[in-house]
Amino acid sequence: MTQPPSKTSAAPAGIERELAASPTLPPAVRPLVERALEALTDNPDLVAALSEAPDEVRASIPLVFATSDFVSQCCTRDPRLLIELVRSGDLRRPLSRTDFAARAPAITAEASAAPGGDTDFIAALRRWRKREMVRIA
Repeated sequence: MTQPPSKTSAAPAGIERELAASPTLPPAVRPLVERALEALTDNPDLVAALSEAPDEVRASIPLVFATSDFVSQCCTRDPRLLIELVRSGDLRRPLSRTDFAARAPAITAEASAAPGGDTDFIAALRRWRKREMVRIA
């Protein structure tokens, strides 16, 4: 019995190539990675960002998605997160302790200016945590 053609043919050439070049992905997770990559291709801004991304970033996406359902879901639910991380270059460089700490005050300033107070602060903290967890993956 033959398999239906993969829907990842709409994926950016780099992502499709990297998935094909990832023979180490266990067969059990390959369909999950393919579905996540397919979901990413629905966003033209993300497709553009990924096609401009360095080879090492594109090559890492299938493996990271295979090993972290959290990262895969974060990126497919909020493609802007991955776009921002790719375009900022943050996926390719570690942050120093100073750089990391410098990002936290922006959260407190954002929350203190918002009318929601603690609720907005907690929401901003969650967004920052999610971004950093995806970044370090």
